[in-house]
Amino acid sequence: MNIIEIRPKDSFIEEHELGPALITTDTNFSSAEPLRTKDGKLCYIPQFRNAQQNAGNEEAFTTVLDASGRLTLYLQSYAPVGTRAEAERYASSLSAQLTATPTSGSAITIALSVNSVEGDIWKLSAQLSASQQTIMRSVVAESNPNAQIIVTVTVLEAIQLTQDFVNDNWRNPEIKKALLNLFGGQITLESPGSFWGLATQAHPNINQTYLTAECTYEASVNVPPIPGFKQWTLTWNNRNYSYYQDNLNVKRFYYLPDKFQILKTENKPDISLLEFDIPNGDLTSAQATFRYFAQASTQAERVRNAAQKIQAKLGQMPDMTTFQGVPHVAAQLTLFLPTSDANASTPTQRTEASIDFSTGIRDEINLKFKAFQALWNAIFTDAQEQRIFTGYVDLDIDGRYKESIPFDGRLPAAEEKAYYYEILDAGIDTTYSRHVSALALNSVFEASGNSSQQAVIVQLIFSTEGSNNTITLKKSAMEGHVTIQRSLTNLLIEKEDAGIFKYLLKVTRANSRSCCPRESDSTDIIIIPADIHSCKDNC
Repeated sequence: MNIIEIRPKDSFIEEHELGPALITTDTNFSSAEPLRTKDGKLCYIPQFRNAQQNAGNEEAFTTVLDASGRLTLYLQSYAPVGTRAEAERYASSLSAQLTATPTSGSAITIALSVNSVEGDIWKLSAQLSASQQTIMRSVVAESNPNAQIIVTVTVLEAIQLTQDFVNDNWRNPEIKKALLNLFGGQITLESPGSFWGLATQAHPNINQTYLTAECTYEASVNVPPIPGFKQWTLTWNNRNYSYYQDNLNVKRFYYLPDKFQILKTENKPDISLLEFDIPNGDLTSAQATFRYFAQASTQAERVRNAAQKIQAKLGQMPDMTTFQGVPHVAAQLTLFLPTSDANASTPTQRTEASIDFSTGIRDEINLKFKAFQALWNAIFTDAQEQRIFTGYVDLDIDGRYKESIPFDGRLPAAEEKAYYYEILDAGIDTTYSRHVSALALNSVFEASGNSSQQAVIVQLIFSTEGSNNTITLKKSAMEGHVTIQRSLTNLLIEKEDAGIFKYLLKVTRANSRSCCPRESDSTDIIIIPADIHSCKDNC
């Protein structure tokens, strides 16, 4: 604190006459120096700073301007550096006022009442007029408000009269006048040395006497910005929910969605869309682009119930709204997405996602097809342990509060096919190519005991995407190749296994034909005599 005024009271008095005055040894009356009573008890003049606004995510001593116009601030007092531990705080005559200067308009000064609330914390408050409220709400909404708390402490101090004191304070007219009272104020002396020479003759024990003065100290503490929001916690169906009151419009309250829920959006391909890119028909290079929409889902009854509870406390019906478009509220979506090999999932921040607290989330995911297949299957599962395409939206509210809203990426299994065809880009090709080879052993066409059972022609007929692709094998051509077209749709919707190849084995003998369904887990199929002998069904 800085000394701003010294008002001498008595001079040339002895220590036993000091009464409540506190003795200082600093000829400049610095607030940093310790004081003592005539009984030797140490004291100090406190310094002041803003009390901690919050601790972690918990409210502490937060600046508040409530709906009634009551302004409350908190300061913390502390001892100057070097103060001895046994020294006690002196703050018997503490007073405070606030000055605030709006961007446009005149500054205002507001007297503050001061009360000690606990330990070193001081509560400062005032009831503001309507015009003062308007100014203060605009000032404290700024990141660095042009407002200060002026704290003053007045202390009756006593200083021993020494030549150093006279030299240091001779230019102070009030102190000089008090010193010249030794001579009844009847003489004028130009220098402190002249005074001290005459004073020691008139009062030989002058250096054992004291001058007392009322010393006023002042400290200026910047007013912290009032937090943009005040958190209210209300219960609904045995669960706590947070609501946030706007400190600049105390009637406005913000609520959060219960969750973000993936949603079918019929006939809105601009919102939800599924596209595939299959370079050269190669499944291993296939890429999926999945644009989805997750609706902000809120229980309307919960919000109505909260409004009624707030009205009971506030005295007026609040305006309940979402955080959409509100500054100082940051949202970040995190989703559990499959790894490229689809064997695990990893939390991924979706930095490009559009998050709207009123409507929902719009986002576009690009994945290798194998990873997308895992994501797609997860959407329609009810397995609780499956984390793929679940997540959360983290909120940072005004840098003071943290919230997390669940992301629910699940739809009923019965809606899978409808959802797929609803969002699929009908103009793209969903087919991919697989190259299959077949080889018949020599023994397949060799004569056996019954020549009528000998295979003459063996055909492998692959039926895919409305067309037949056939490999024909015979003694003169025992190896064949075919490129078959398969659909990503079948892999996703029909759960077809991309590694299984189904075909019809058709065996033509000298006087008969037989057909039987077969499948292979390899693109290189070998036909052996046992395949021929076991194929007996009529075609």
